[in-house]
Amino acid sequence: MEPLHVFFFQFGMSHLVLACVALWFVWPHVLRVPPERAATWLIAPFLFRHVGATTLVVGVVSAEYSRTAAWIVTIGDTASVLLALAAIALLRRGSRLAWPAVWVFSLENIGYSLALVITEGFGALVDGIGAHWYIGTFYVPLMLVSQALLFLVITRRSRWPTPAPARESPERLTT
Repeated sequence: MEPLHVFFFQFGMSHLVLACVALWFVWPHVLRVPPERAATWLIAPFLFRHVGATTLVVGVVSAEYSRTAAWIVTIGDTASVLLALAAIALLRRGSRLAWPAVWVFSLENIGYSLALVITEGFGALVDGIGAHWYIGTFYVPLMLVSQALLFLVITRRSRWPTPAPARESPERLTT
């Protein structure tokens, strides 16, 4: 079987499984917290995108792997980490700049991903990917599903459900 076919099979399966996890477990929980906290949780996985810089290392990827793609990944992932840190910090402080920062973070992620695919094409991104294969078939789908949930939070925050008050524990009720 061609590597590209296997890659897309695994990429698709990761999307399917992560979408089910998001629908069944993550989204119901996200709706129970304020949108600032939900956004913080959904941005947190992006803090580890510095791993993308491994595309610069021959041995992790083959010497045939596109140097252009490696630099786009490294720069885009580094920008994503820095914007994620800024957005989370602003959300945690309750700054009026928090939601604009979340938008900038989200738009950078989408823009850089599109730039990578447009510049290199899917096939070129898989050729010579080596050990970085696991990033493309698991971590990238995790980022895409997280980003989709984050867009739902961003676009629905003006009509966000009020979180239910915490219930008292049974021990406190009996004493």
